Amino acid sequence: MNKEDSPEIMLLACRCLANLMEALPASVANVVYGNAVPVLCQKLLEISFIDLAEQALSTLEKISVEYPTSIVREGGLTACLSYLDFFATGTQRTAVTTAANCCRNIPEDSFPVVRDVMPTLLNVLNSNDQRVVEQASLCVSGIVESFKYHPSKLEELVSVDLLRGVLRLLVPGTTNMIGSSIHTQFLRVLAFTARASPRLSAELFRLNVVETLYQILTGVSPPSGTEDVASKLDSVVIMQALIHRPREQIIETLNVICELLPNLPRNADPSFGDFVELPASTEPIDGGGRNRRTANEKRIELLEGCKDEVRRFALIIFPTLTDAFSSTVNLSVRQKVLTAQLKMLSNLDEDILVEALTPVPYASFLASILSQQDHASLVMLGLQAAELLLSRLDKIYRYQFYREGVFLEITKIANEEEPAETQPEETDKQNGEGEEVAERRDNEHSSDQDSDHDEEDDEERESSDDDEDEEHENENDEAHNDDLSPVSSRGSTMSLEIPLHRFVSDMRSMKSRIRDVAKKFLETHETEGHGQAMKTKATMILDALSALAGELETYYLKRSSSNVTPDKGKELFTKLASYFDTDVLESVTSAELLASGLVRVLLEIFSNPDEELARSAQSTFLEVFMAYTVKSRPKTATAESPATPFSVMIHKLQDLLSRSEHFEVITVHHNTFDGNHSSPASMLGKQIRLRLVADEESDIPAHTEISWCRSMLSRPSSL
Repeated sequence: MNKEDSPEIMLLACRCLANLMEALPASVANVVYGNAVPVLCQKLLEISFIDLAEQALSTLEKISVEYPTSIVREGGLTACLSYLDFFATGTQRTAVTTAANCCRNIPEDSFPVVRDVMPTLLNVLNSNDQRVVEQASLCVSGIVESFKYHPSKLEELVSVDLLRGVLRLLVPGTTNMIGSSIHTQFLRVLAFTARASPRLSAELFRLNVVETLYQILTGVSPPSGTEDVASKLDSVVIMQALIHRPREQIIETLNVICELLPNLPRNADPSFGDFVELPASTEPIDGGGRNRRTANEKRIELLEGCKDEVRRFALIIFPTLTDAFSSTVNLSVRQKVLTAQLKMLSNLDEDILVEALTPVPYASFLASILSQQDHASLVMLGLQAAELLLSRLDKIYRYQFYREGVFLEITKIANEEEPAETQPEETDKQNGEGEEVAERRDNEHSSDQDSDHDEEDDEERESSDDDEDEEHENENDEAHNDDLSPVSSRGSTMSLEIPLHRFVSDMRSMKSRIRDVAKKFLETHETEGHGQAMKTKATMILDALSALAGELETYYLKRSSSNVTPDKGKELFTKLASYFDTDVLESVTSAELLASGLVRVLLEIFSNPDEELARSAQSTFLEVFMAYTVKSRPKTATAESPATPFSVMIHKLQDLLSRSEHFEVITVHHNTFDGNHSSPASMLGKQIRLRLVADEESDIPAHTEISWCRSMLSRPSSL
């Protein structure tokens, strides 16, 4: 192949090598060790003869499958991509495919070669050929994966223009250039980049990443601007879209959100039993802390420079995350949602938090998590959220916590008796609601390794000196040294599924930890004089509602000549409707509806054996509750369906039902691969069997079994 005066002989020699490797795959090693790679790369770079260059590309493609590193070290990446425009479309695809193969597990010593080829890859992402764009996307993904443990190098490789190109390809509907698998890999690219570089994380905010993330989750664009954004978000649309999204895509999107935000103080992770009291966490960790800035502190400082973008991010993402939690029972998704919200509660400015939380009944949301206790990690995350809210927004949320029953639920948790012996059935139930944890366990080992490496990397980066020449830090400090780390950002992007087995194996100790945290929470926040004043104020509203319930009961169910006046019923219902026509934070809570007896009284009134009186009460109730729209603009309202006291009350009752009733569904166990990587087609083929058991006194058959395909459940019904 070195006969420069005979291009035909060189072409034939190149073809012989390709044919040899195709006929005898084992001969690839001999071709590589025979120093064919440098010669092939040289001929490709020289491009003296186009036919020879094309044949060299075809030969390198075969070598790249098994020996990509040898091609990278000989400058093969540059050779494949330098003269891409000179080749026909088919040859371009071969060249980019070869490059994609070479970008798998790139060694650290090849960093200069990779750095030089990044501008070329950026141009290739703008190609009009789908196959070329997909392979170029795999190149970018492979490069970022290869240098994810080397933050300073990764920051050099990933430019703002590259991030802009990735976001353009991720937006649904604007391009069909990439498939779902590459879509997921690009989300990982964003998460790795945001985790490694506080500067690039801030740049993502400036690039309006919230627009892309919201569209990925919901399929529609978020409202423009920042004025009254939350009221324009339709919870029903969001939840229906999330139900149909692939689980992996949702988890990776939540990973990006988590990595964009600064960590909790001391890098804590409540889902693993960590608990942060915010005032104590502001103290320096060691004596030299004042002269150092951790990566987390730099991230917070950089976000100060893009406050408008962060504000819009919080206003759109925080309510969407709450809907994401309600749309699924998947433990990993729920943990990611709460982790992202904790990061916002811990790090964002208070004025941004107040604005983002105003349309969200967050106190009721936390009360529901604490009352249901679906999983110990969720309870711990809920306790941490309650602590952060009282530490930062005490004047608003202490009052709400009393009214929504958050303190009551925490008191129940603190007073729980430790069981003498944990039953295996109960442990299995707590370990992950049947199918989902069983599906995850086999896949967690590999994801744990990535997560653990990230943990070491995160700790070492946060303890490094904050000098201006940080990019020249020792790369050894960025790499991982150990396999396990006791304290780290365990909800990291590198773990697709949070490794549950570390605390599931000892659920009793986790529950004991939760009880201790609940007791400490009450000791801190229940003994304060200010807290008692708030409690008294909240009790006054509950007493007023109880009194109103008593008046309604007396008027409609205990009628006498002395209390029957024509307009009395309308007056009472008008007074009741006024409790639903106030600001979200002041409106009657679901806990108060239950505790005051209003739900029981209304049920008895509307189902009164005296049918004439029941119809009269119903018509008066509807006349009052449907007569006007409420002054506030709750998140559930839309232009087509404005909020009335009746609609607000229905949503309160739905919240109360979610908190009070537990509907557990146990499905048949499926294999690990099927559970985590199921395609839409395979999911439609699954069958679900539902067994209904009627009450003893009803006329319905005692046992009824229904079996149907999942496709019948794909469209949520509206009640």
